[in-house]
Amino acid sequence: MTIRDSEFSHRAAEESLPLRDAFSVLFFVSVGMLFDPRILIDEPAKVLAVTTVIMLGKTIAAVALVLAFRYPLNTALTVGASLAQIGEFSFILVALGAPLGLMPVEGRCLVLAGALSSIACNSLIFAALAPLQDWLRSRSTLARHLERSDDPLAELPMNTDQAQLTG
Repeated sequence: MTIRDSEFSHRAAEESLPLRDAFSVLFFVSVGMLFDPRILIDEPAKVLAVTTVIMLGKTIAAVALVLAFRYPLNTALTVGASLAQIGEFSFILVALGAPLGLMPVEGRCLVLAGALSSIACNSLIFAALAPLQDWLRSRSTLARHLERSDDPLAELPMNTDQAQLTG
């Protein structure tokens, strides 16, 4: 933060990249060490329930919020798919909650299993996004209505000059 506004900020950021990458690897290795894979065998129904809550709950909430702000359906589905996982911050909360007695060890393992499975399944959700949009458009008049937005700023016009979009 001290050198951010100086003339050396780009050089400092460039030279700190290897250190940042090392800390990222260390963080994910330490999270991986917290995960007990036996939870997948001992409690598969609970892991599935946690993963379902993460993936469906967050997706439905995100889609509803984006539609409430009158953005098109494809934007809402893309945002919903993007948020259908939990990540680093949940690992930190779980790591802090277990030693404080706010969460049992089994809960920590379930959240970690749900996070790992939701991250792994996220690419499948993105792969299913285009077919889902096509299916919704063909089957539902509500989906076709939601695709047309009343907000002129919700979608970038196709005739925008490229010079306006760069720099």
